[in-house]
Parts: sequence; structure tokens; C-alpha cells
Amino acid sequence: MVIQPFVSKSVRSCPGKITVQKGETGKFDELLLARCYYEAVRIQEERFGDRTASADDLGILPLRHVLKGNSAQVMAWWAQTDGPYGRCLTLAAQHEGEFSELSQFIRAILAYKWPNYKGDVIMEKLQQAFQRAERWVKRSARPLEAARWDYAFNGGSRARVLDILAAFQNEDGGFGNALEPDYWLPSSSSIATWTACTILLEVEADADHPLVRSVVNYLCCSQEPTGIWTTVLPENNDYPHAPWWHWEPGVQETWMFNPSVALAAYLIHWSEPGSRTAEQAWMTVRLALERLMDCSKMDMHELSLFLKLKELMEQRNAAFETQTNYRLAEVGAKVKELVGVELETDPSKWMEGYFALPLTFIQSPDSYLYPDYKELVEENLRVFAEQVDEDGLWPVAWGWGAYPEEFAVAKRYWQGIIALERYRIFKAFGWLE
Repeated sequence: MVIQPFVSKSVRSCPGKITVQKGETGKFDELLLARCYYEAVRIQEERFGDRTASADDLGILPLRHVLKGNSAQVMAWWAQTDGPYGRCLTLAAQHEGEFSELSQFIRAILAYKWPNYKGDVIMEKLQQAFQRAERWVKRSARPLEAARWDYAFNGGSRARVLDILAAFQNEDGGFGNALEPDYWLPSSSSIATWTACTILLEVEADADHPLVRSVVNYLCCSQEPTGIWTTVLPENNDYPHAPWWHWEPGVQETWMFNPSVALAAYLIHWSEPGSRTAEQAWMTVRLALERLMDCSKMDMHELSLFLKLKELMEQRNAAFETQTNYRLAEVGAKVKELVGVELETDPSKWMEGYFALPLTFIQSPDSYLYPDYKELVEENLRVFAEQVDEDGLWPVAWGWGAYPEEFAVAKRYWQGIIALERYRIFKAFGWLE
């Protein structure tokens, strides 16, 4: 059976029925879904009523009533496991994508008519998962993530977040002490300091806050003459760490401007224009852009930091062009090109490994990348919503292969961080109340 993904001519030219030999698929459900597809574009109307839909209705129910959007009951049924939406997704998974076009088409109908509709059942389950996750975070996550959660979702105190974050700061102004859970070096490092900077930006800490002033001083003093901040230090090998944070000669070639380009962007964000601090940071940005513009492929982590650079420079467009001789739009176009190379666009592969997903790069509908990947973003949100466990959490998709006791601790830290980040994304896209 061949199912065309979209209709190129007027919907009136679509057949009202489609006849398919049962032997072509071997399952009556597939025939019903094929009929559902063609009925969706028919121009006719039939009242659904208050009764419960049966499986046979999938083959005869014109969906014009659904498209009119005047029945919450129909919409709830549509999203349920035994409704057309759920059947399409189930079949797509069972048949390794054979019916992915069909399920994408049905989701496209919903997205077109109701841009903010996510399915009553899915939304209710996600809201319940969020509540369970909140209890888990308060009970089992680090105090830092509990405070960040409270700030993000409950109007909690910025001061509380900053007070806990300060416990990870060293006397030199940098951060360490396993702030990044895979990197247990107690002394200051660029990775832990970058992690701290993202949190400082998250809670909108002012440039004159003592934590910000001290971290700016640390970055000015620890920058290498080459313009970068060393990613992995030799002494990191003396402490528990993930294998990718293991130091060896030449390892900087692997990391390149991760996290240097983001650290430079933070420095510019918190510095006075024309200051020595800002000039140090612009030097790094210029070097990083030379790499970016000459790249045909880039690791997703480094690429996401170039995306952060673009976002932070939106308010400094003129200075950016003067300092770098690049237009910000030009840089944005290059980042978009590399995202297209790195992004895994086949949802059937998302659970098979550690990939760059749409939400790796697009964490708000305000992202300039969102219009190009809107349907994939919605699919990524749906996949995440369906993955939550009984605590409202997600599995950690990596391991260390060493230090089993320490990784057990790091894993719990990551569960809190991942929950915070994903529910914040759900909120940004209107999936949470």
C-alpha cells in the first residue's frame, strides 16, 4: 500500500474512499488508517455525536467535524491511544517508519488548525509527570537544581540560586567542585565556569553582582595567549570524570572552541563596551568565527555554543559587525547550515543513540531556527513527553564506564538537571500550564 504524504491538488479531487486489498498489508488497522487519511481531506460534514468511537469509525468517520474544532470530546478521543493519532504512532513504531508519513500528516492537520493543541490526554499526563518530577527534585536532586526549579516554575528567589551556586566557586573566582557532574575536578576549570555562567545568565544576574564580577576576573586571568580557555586540564585525570573529559596531549583539538566561544560571549555580555575585558573576548570571537565560517561539519556541543553567541550578540549587532567584519545574519546563516548537517531528522533513530535532536538547538519558539523545524520540534516534544518515567524523569543516555560509585552520584545530579531543562522547554512551547 502506498500512502501519499500530502495532497497537491484541491481537496475536492481526493477520493472519498480508497479500496486496498487486505493482503497488501495483512492488518485491518492499516486499511482503516488509509481510509482515515483520505477521509481527512474530504469536503463533507457528519456530526460525531457523544458516543464513543469504535475502531470501525476510523474507516468511515469524515474528519471535517474534527477540523472545525468544535468538539473537545472528539479532540480528546483523537489523541488517545486507540484513536487515529495514537494508532498512527503505534503503527509507525511497529513498522519501522512505514507509516510515519501518515502520522506526520495527521499531526500536521492538528498543528494547522490548532497551533497550540498538543492533545488533551498527552497534556494531562505531562502535567501529572511535571508534578511528580517537582516532588522528586525537591526530595532527591541537588539543592542547586531544587532552587533553580523553584525559580523557573514557582517564582522562587534568585538570591537563593546564587547563594547555592557560590558554594561551587573557588577563591580565584572560577568554578569547580563537580558543578558539571561529569567533571569532578575541585579546582577551577573552563567547563565548570561555563556551567556557572549559564546559570548566572538563566537567573539574569547583574554585571555588578559579586559572583559575576569575580567570574569575569577569573576569565580575564585564565585566558590563554591563543585566545581560548583550555577545555580539559591534566589534573582532571586525578579525579572521577567521564571518559570524554580525560586529558591527553592534543585533546584541545577535539574540543576546539567549546566552551571558549560561549565564555567570550558571556564576557562581552557582562563587560563595558571598549573595555580591556571586552577586547579580550572579541579576540576569541574573531578566532572562533574563522573556524565557524570555514567549517563543513561541527560537533553539536560546540555548535550549540555558537548558537548561544548569536543569541547574545543580537543586542550588539553593530558592535559585532565592527569587531568581527561579519554580519550577524551571515553568522546565523552559517550556524543554520551546520545545524542542518548535524541534526538527526529521523525520529525513528532518536532512541538508538546520542544524537543532536531538534530541541538540542531549538529551546523556544523564539528561536530563529524554529520555523524551519517546527514539525520536528513538535515531534521531539511529543517523544520526550512519552518517555517520562514514574517519577516524571528521563533516563541519562550516557555512562562513564569507570568510577561506578561516583557515576551513580553524577547520574542522580544529571536527572535533576535534565528534568529542569526539559520541563523548562515544555513550558516555553506552551505544553505546561
